[in-house]
Amino acid sequence: MTWSIMWDGTYDHDPYREKTALATVLYSCRCNAGDEAVAGWIAGIPRRYARILRHPRQHRTSAARVDLDSALAFLGNVDESWEEIGADGDHMVFGSGEQEELCAEFGPSVPKVFAGLRKSLKAADRCPLVDASQLAYAGEFRSFFPAFSNKVVQWLFHVRDKHDQETVAKRLVNEALSPHGLVKDPVPVESRLVCAIGEYKEMVATTRDPSGYELGLPVGGAPRMGWLPWFAVVADAIAARLQGIRAVRPDEGPRVSTPVWPPVAAPGLDDRLYGNAALFYEAFEGRPISDTPDWRAADVVRRFKRACDSLRFQHEIAPVAAHLKALIAGAAYDPRLVREVLGPVEVFRGVEPLDALVDLLPELLDDRYPPRAHPSFAELPLNGWELRFRFPLLARFGGSRPDAGGGYRLSVLTKSLKPWRVGLPPVIGEIGELLALLPSDEDLDRAMAHLGATGTGWRPVLDTIADELTARIWAGEDEPG
Repeated sequence: MTWSIMWDGTYDHDPYREKTALATVLYSCRCNAGDEAVAGWIAGIPRRYARILRHPRQHRTSAARVDLDSALAFLGNVDESWEEIGADGDHMVFGSGEQEELCAEFGPSVPKVFAGLRKSLKAADRCPLVDASQLAYAGEFRSFFPAFSNKVVQWLFHVRDKHDQETVAKRLVNEALSPHGLVKDPVPVESRLVCAIGEYKEMVATTRDPSGYELGLPVGGAPRMGWLPWFAVVADAIAARLQGIRAVRPDEGPRVSTPVWPPVAAPGLDDRLYGNAALFYEAFEGRPISDTPDWRAADVVRRFKRACDSLRFQHEIAPVAAHLKALIAGAAYDPRLVREVLGPVEVFRGVEPLDALVDLLPELLDDRYPPRAHPSFAELPLNGWELRFRFPLLARFGGSRPDAGGGYRLSVLTKSLKPWRVGLPPVIGEIGELLALLPSDEDLDRAMAHLGATGTGWRPVLDTIADELTARIWAGEDEPG
């Protein structure tokens, strides 16, 4: 899925949120202590954040994009002292050493430093992408692989005080098998484990160094076997835990809805003022946007929020709601606007499309705490929009209509993913996550049909594709095809 524009940033000015967003963005670029000098951190900011911002699975509503927009707003509006901007609760925006290096790099005053940082972060949209062998991961590791980042923290915490690595290893494997605090409700546990399996597949393909050092992990305190072999042990435990959860659960029925092809396409998807409303409308897949006797339009909102609340790549509802509000306001004066942005809108007889959109907005804006649990796939099966949103690279591959019988070509999947060592691992991660998500072959074949592919028997084909791509990346081949 390709976007020609990004959200233009129409939130109300909120300095506290903007300051927090800046802390989050810089935390994602910071190097591990002792691995690189602060000056190396400053020089690497645009390239580091580019890898997060332009990860193929990030959409225009991604939390990374929204955080960057908010951080840029803060950097453009604030003229304060270092004392006033240094700390933010649990986040340290700038340490004293970083302040000195920033001033040496950009100038002696806060405004000059902020101007330099703003220019540096804006470059993340256009600087060349580099892989982990050229610039080892730092905060990016936490962004791409949160489950395994957590395991790194646990490992380092335990080995600092205990030198018996065998005991620590056993304890952490047991924790992977039975995650603390999530055991009572199998739905979020399963989601977490499924995402972790995809993370592991992508992580292995990202580096050729068995120690995992190319990923920016600390060498001091690492497991004797190396990080990647240790992660393989944890990944096996995660897979076993996933099988255990499913073994005691009764058959839930299909997890994927009946395929619809071609997908519904809204004409205003790239409109700078309303495009995210069109994105939301496509999630209906042609179903009515108003309630009918046998249909609840609010279920699409729940599915949409489930897709946005990915454990790996979260997306924000706010920019979607902002565009929907703008569309409602504009359509009140120009009724043609709804059709121009959304196309022919299906509604229950007697309901006006604009009224139906107005009714949907409170559901989209509902941010009650604690939040309502996301529906399980048995309650609300995956539809084509959610699959394409969650697995955009496989949607690109499926859109060429490859056949499981042998008609697929790796070159179709990889032609637009250069540099290979940056672009291909996310494909492998998507394959791993999709295979873990859908244990039923029938569901998997339905999912591939939603993604545009033909035929059946996709499980061994996807396994083979992932293995081939991983082997070619590790072999250092320039152009898998």
